[in-house]
Amino acid sequence: MTTAKRYDLTIDGHRLVAFGYNEDQPGKPLILLHGILASASFWPENAPGVSPGQRWYALTLPGHYPARWAEGFRRETLTAELIADLVAGAIQQLCGGQRVFLAGHSTGGFAALAVAARHPQLVDKVLSISGFAQGKWYGPLRLLQMQARMGPIGEVLFRFNVRLTMLTPRVYTYASGLYASDRGRYFAYPDLRQHVERLYADARQHDLHGMAHYFARMPDIDIRDWLPRIQAPTLALAGSRDGIVPPEQARLIAELVPDARLMLLDGAGHMPMAERPEVYEQTLRDWLG
Repeated sequence: MTTAKRYDLTIDGHRLVAFGYNEDQPGKPLILLHGILASASFWPENAPGVSPGQRWYALTLPGHYPARWAEGFRRETLTAELIADLVAGAIQQLCGGQRVFLAGHSTGGFAALAVAARHPQLVDKVLSISGFAQGKWYGPLRLLQMQARMGPIGEVLFRFNVRLTMLTPRVYTYASGLYASDRGRYFAYPDLRQHVERLYADARQHDLHGMAHYFARMPDIDIRDWLPRIQAPTLALAGSRDGIVPPEQARLIAELVPDARLMLLDGAGHMPMAERPEVYEQTLRDWLG
């Protein structure tokens, strides 16, 4: 069994955490970024689509357990620039001046695009999985965004509803299925139980006040103007029936990034790695190859 090495990375008072795998292997490292309310545990040691000999790191998004915001962090300072700069600072500490493959799911896909636009010297290729340029979400996440923007009472409702999805592992598993479109395939995914158990343990330790910052701020964040600055080859991969981040966002990314292509997985929703695992894994291997 591969043993991950943990890295606690401090950038401007903020702490991010990364877990490194296969660090003795040559070649460009891969950085994997998870989505909102998830954690670095979203990517297991046998991450789908990652070759056994690939050097790679699972990196937390800012503010997600076990990462933490700097002391005195204020909601209004959560911007696309801040997210990109913190993630880029973590990558520089992990990999020095070496260029990396950068892949992210959902908000992690957004962060990957933001880093590639703002710090092009760090990034060799980008994979946006169900990612976006505009942070207005839909489905159950839309309700949480609305609540987080309603002031103190709204944040109480936000925290209550997030905690409600975490009552038990069974409830958490069911709630995760709301992200999928092809729920039959999603719940039949062989590694789903282990995947959810890992995430559940981390998710219960999130600072929900910090999570409310994301949900309140993301609807106002828009990096469409940044996309033409991305120099790295980019793949926008998404489910054709994503009810959380509409596939139009993937089309937008493919249209505005100069060296980009689009791949929509027919019938899949926001969790293509579980809804269409064979196509997803082959696509990731081909892209990294």
